[in-house]
Amino acid sequence: MIAATSDAAGKSAAPRTWVMVYDGDCSMCTRFAAMIGRWDRAKAIEIVPSSDPRLPKRFPWIKPSQYAEAMQLVGANRRTWSGAAAVEQIFEVLPRGNLFKWVFRLPYADRLSDRFYAWIARNRHHLGCGDHCASGATSPIPPEPRLGTSRRSPRGS
Repeated sequence: MIAATSDAAGKSAAPRTWVMVYDGDCSMCTRFAAMIGRWDRAKAIEIVPSSDPRLPKRFPWIKPSQYAEAMQLVGANRRTWSGAAAVEQIFEVLPRGNLFKWVFRLPYADRLSDRFYAWIARNRHHLGCGDHCASGATSPIPPEPRLGTSRRSPRGS
């Protein structure tokens, strides 16, 4: 279990199994997070901006620089996905993800999706992020190669 939520009356709701951490200063990232929030009708994903001061205590195995590099998705038992792998896993979780998750099953999808995610992250200031991304406040690093690992094998212990 990751976190419990409260409903409008303040009663404890069912715990959420997933936490998506995104760059809350990036308008493009914020729009993506809002879309995921709308699609998540079951409220299975807690959506948290990377500026949340509780993150280092909640997820000590994730370095602060990793939040600037890519979106992070944390599941049960500290399983963590980053970047394109996080997007793929989100599409696995959400019912509307069926519209997109087939793309990740195509040949060479692992490498192409990682490169595409890195390109988007590097160029988001041209794609509607705004002044925050254009100022270099974040500096995405290209993803590490996945030598001998499966896309289905997230980080974590």
